[in-house]
Amino acid sequence: YDFDTRMPARAKSSSRAMHWDALSAALQLSASHFAAHNGVIVHGRTSAHFNASAALTDASFEASNSFALDFNLRNADIAEFDQLVGITRPLSGTVSASGTLSGTRENPAGTGHMELHNGVAYGVDVPVLKSDLRLVNGEIQFNNLDASVYGAALSGSAAISTSNLSLSIHDLEKDEFRLNISGRNLNLAHFASLQSGRLRVDGVADFTLRASGTPEQPALEAHAHLKDIAFDQQRAGDFYLDAVTH
Repeated sequence: YDFDTRMPARAKSSSRAMHWDALSAALQLSASHFAAHNGVIVHGRTSAHFNASAALTDASFEASNSFALDFNLRNADIAEFDQLVGITRPLSGTVSASGTLSGTRENPAGTGHMELHNGVAYGVDVPVLKSDLRLVNGEIQFNNLDASVYGAALSGSAAISTSNLSLSIHDLEKDEFRLNISGRNLNLAHFASLQSGRLRVDGVADFTLRASGTPEQPALEAHAHLKDIAFDQQRAGDFYLDAVTH
């Protein structure tokens, strides 16, 4: 109980101490097997319960060794995690997740579920975001995405390759991804860029967005139906917009 560990320095963050309020588990260890049963770890408001086991080769966990893990994570602070891995993006909120993983270190697979509460991303409030999780064929899939932004319902799916996850969090810019999201009745009054200029724009939007590629070189396709649009309170009707990158 009440111990500290030192997190290693990364490209954009220095080494720092991490305090843990509690860690307990029933351990079994031999040259061919490791197991941790009824594990609990606590850090402030964040807690995780877990069970883990793995086959070992001469007391070493090799890439081809099998493993199994189940976990239940509660109230993890995104901003604190970003600090630990050196991300300087404006993200905050708390995440809870549960799931099971199994397979081998070189070919893991698993399923789970996550929920984000009181999130903020780039100044945009995300009160709730829910998603089913799946790890398969070298990618993490976010299925049945369900979220709310500015009172508008969002739904869809996403996936990101895991090929660079073990190298560095900053190599995510090179990982391939897919995104398919749609939203309904997004109130344009919430967008400051449409209200602060000479022309005030009001109305609501339905939209779909598809994206793929890498964060460095994304390919985008977007379609929007702008409804009951008004410019400086002068109604202009509906508009349809399409955008595609080349």
